[in-house]
Amino acid sequence: MVQKYCPNCGHKLQAKAKFCDNCGQETGTDAPAEKPKRRTNWGVLFFVLAIVFSGLGTIASSSPNKSGQQAASVFFVVGGFLYLGAVLAFLRWLFRKNKKLTIALLVALIILSSFTVVYYQTKQAYLSQISAIEDIGAEIAYAKSVGDDLVAGRKVANAGIVLEDNGFGDVLAQEKITTTLQVRSKLERESNKIKTKRVKSEIEPYRNSVATWSSALLDASNFKNPQSLTREERATWQKLPETPAVVSMNLRDDQQTGALDSVSSRIKQLQSSGDLAIAGKDQSSMRLVASRALMQSNFVESLTVANPNICSKRGCAPEVKSFVGGVYRSAHNYVVGNQSAAAAEWDKTWDTPPEIIAGAGTPLGGLGITQGSPDPTPPPNKPTRTASVSPDYKPRQGGGASWDGTYSSTANVSCDTASSDFADTFANSSFGNFEVRGNKILGGALEIAIDSSGHASYNANIAGFNVTSDYYFVQTGGGGGVAVSGNFSLYGGAEGVSVSCSGDFSGSRISL
Repeated sequence: MVQKYCPNCGHKLQAKAKFCDNCGQETGTDAPAEKPKRRTNWGVLFFVLAIVFSGLGTIASSSPNKSGQQAASVFFVVGGFLYLGAVLAFLRWLFRKNKKLTIALLVALIILSSFTVVYYQTKQAYLSQISAIEDIGAEIAYAKSVGDDLVAGRKVANAGIVLEDNGFGDVLAQEKITTTLQVRSKLERESNKIKTKRVKSEIEPYRNSVATWSSALLDASNFKNPQSLTREERATWQKLPETPAVVSMNLRDDQQTGALDSVSSRIKQLQSSGDLAIAGKDQSSMRLVASRALMQSNFVESLTVANPNICSKRGCAPEVKSFVGGVYRSAHNYVVGNQSAAAAEWDKTWDTPPEIIAGAGTPLGGLGITQGSPDPTPPPNKPTRTASVSPDYKPRQGGGASWDGTYSSTANVSCDTASSDFADTFANSSFGNFEVRGNKILGGALEIAIDSSGHASYNANIAGFNVTSDYYFVQTGGGGGVAVSGNFSLYGGAEGVSVSCSGDFSGSRISL
């Protein structure tokens, strides 16, 4: 007896079968006696190739050079399309087998996808709300920065805006503010925005902090005669806080990590914006960049109140905090100091950004195929005692200001238990009291020069211990007062002693 096969799918048939019991195709009387060649199973082929390309992408992504990273992106994209092809091939096969089941499956997938999108957007709503608050805060900081210059009697540079759409287009109002009346008008609008902004309870403290800050600025900007400020009005304005108060937010661990990644991505956007501003010699645009960095620095301070060592897959909060502080200082120096020196400082800041900043917005794995590197281990010596003071970000006076005098400051140290006593002694001796003569910080045979913007830095290895410190001097008021703030780190080991500490300090000149 001659064996019959389905002319459509090649399934073995009964001798008198008129329809294939596998695919339902009518067999006819001329069904082939020999088994036909089976068709290529494109779904299986696409799936196998997707795995291959995903593996190649994973291997290429581990390459340290740029070409390897680019190749990884290509492999992952191709792998994603192959996965999609495999899914479509499966649905086509299923549709032939059972049309009703296929339709029901598609409807179920659409409904599930819709619910997933809604759930994800709801879960991530806090990130967009944080960004919105930060946006409003940046506009307030911009108005405050202009007000600082006007109150101090400095000319406000307002060249044409050269920023392209790098996240600023819908963020900061592209307007020129050159008078105290315009400053007040701007503050009034932003104050109303932040007061009416509805947010999740987890970030309500952050919104309230920005709202309180904006109200204080608005009250202080109500000058009796905007054309001629009184001494009391100037003094009140100069005592205003430079940023909102640092607050603690009730975020879960996963939300903390998400917020850290989000702010890192927004910090990265500042690079191209600042480059454009410098290329156009546009101080007004750079003021916007500085305002954005100032608010991002303030947010990271608040984010780390509950957990100073928040880490995501690419890095941890301390390095983000340190980096964005440097971005702010170089941007602000471009506005109020020497533009050439500040431009060089800006470029140097972006030479070696931490991985969490440099890699912001790029995938860790391929289209859901890999999970990326595991969370990095927090610093080996986790702080057992912390005390943090936000750096004094008041505009610094350049132009040959004299910083000479005797200073007294209070240092706050964060380090492991074993080295805390050592670090306290170091911090108090180095920053507790010190002298400045000839615009140089004196320390034994050591002299640290203070530049025209009020910044001094020191980096050295002393008997096996690496010491890095930054000083920022600021003129306060009109009576010759000077405030100083900064940060430092101390790590290394010698003769069985291991130290890993960092901290900040703030104080003022107590005598000439």
